[in-house]
Amino acid sequence: MLFCSLESYSAISMSPYLQAVTTNSIYVCVECSTADTVTVNYGTTTSFGLIAKTTLISATGGGTYVHKIKLINLTANTLYYYKAVQGSSISAVNNFRSAVLPGTNFRFLAFGDCRTNTTPHGQISVNMLAANGLFSVYYGDYCVDDNYSTWKSEFFISDELALDAHIPFMSVPGNHEAWGANNQAWVYNLQANSGTQDYYSFDYGDIHFVMMNNYVDYSISGAQYNFVMNDLSTTTRRWKIVIFHEPAYSYGGHGSNTTMQTWCTNVFIPKGVDLVINGHNHFYQHCLANGLHHFIIGGGGAPLYVPSTGTYNVKFAQSYCYGVFDETPNTLKLTVYSNTNSVLDTVSFYKATGITPNKETTASSYKLYQNYPNPFNPTTNIKYQVTNNNKALVILKVFDVLGKEVATLVNEKQSPGTYEITFDGSSVSSGVYYYKLSADKFTDTKRMVIIK
Repeated sequence: MLFCSLESYSAISMSPYLQAVTTNSIYVCVECSTADTVTVNYGTTTSFGLIAKTTLISATGGGTYVHKIKLINLTANTLYYYKAVQGSSISAVNNFRSAVLPGTNFRFLAFGDCRTNTTPHGQISVNMLAANGLFSVYYGDYCVDDNYSTWKSEFFISDELALDAHIPFMSVPGNHEAWGANNQAWVYNLQANSGTQDYYSFDYGDIHFVMMNNYVDYSISGAQYNFVMNDLSTTTRRWKIVIFHEPAYSYGGHGSNTTMQTWCTNVFIPKGVDLVINGHNHFYQHCLANGLHHFIIGGGGAPLYVPSTGTYNVKFAQSYCYGVFDETPNTLKLTVYSNTNSVLDTVSFYKATGITPNKETTASSYKLYQNYPNPFNPTTNIKYQVTNNNKALVILKVFDVLGKEVATLVNEKQSPGTYEITFDGSSVSSGVYYYKLSADKFTDTKRMVIIK
């Protein structure tokens, strides 16, 4: 049973679901037939001990109300139990885990494009719940349109609700429901960084996520563009992932979104994004374009399209599918499963130990500057400063994303001064690279991008 004590007169219309999880808060969303206050009892045991009440109310197109209740004062990476109460209507007791701190290993899930075929959608929901992820990212086309009845019959099916009662999801819209009135009523996104629920970003563990909206203005130089550019420039998290509905690079189905290709060139690659996750095309496909990985995991239940090969294609499968990501500070592993839990693909990424971009670790007497130009092709200049009174052994090396040494640019004792050296990338492929300066106890590493 998803909820109990619910008869014809009950005010709770649907079992609660979870959104917007952080290390110290989460939102419980409850659809009710009235706007009367909803109370959520929560705590680290089924005795609860803490209480939160309706924070926000959104009216749906079905004449109901979605109560959004913020639970606060949570402790990071802790299991909590909760139940919702409105009058005599009481939900079942469910549980969730609060977000983890940086440096903690965790698992998250990825899913999109469920729409009309609720059978594979239900299978995927069951499998995702069994996978024990701590949260999910959803990237649109949850139903065929933004009508209330369609949301209820296509997205909020029983298996999906059983999943969402335990595992919070962060979402962006697809072209079918777009950023419509019911979509806005059902979801609550983390808007603190952008000031809007249309698009936003959030941190979870060592990953910074940017959630983009293809159905409000995403033109080059628009408000969303400026937000994402600044947001990716200022984050200090180790991994950067961008999520939106329409893929920049894909073969088959709707094909590619050329505007998002410009985003890749102007923003994602220069700002060191590690990978992009999309839907829109109803299959699995992995594309690698200019060193940036694009994963289309769009087989959540919508009618399958036929994938095809192209210049940037690495692998594809015509299958209903979902993704499981396992993260450590130095590794990120994606396993893509079919709706029947067959493995479709496995891809792993690595961050070399000791290579942390944009972070000075010790010794203010040395300084490493950002290379220029960046991105570059084929040469770039790297400037650094040595101010120690004694000659120090200075080592400047270039590494690829796997931590493999590409070049040693400096390996000698140097007197105090400012130095500049040119790195020629003619012999390496397009992509992200790191350059690391070491001297005495000082180390600093920065990121650079070559685009050919």
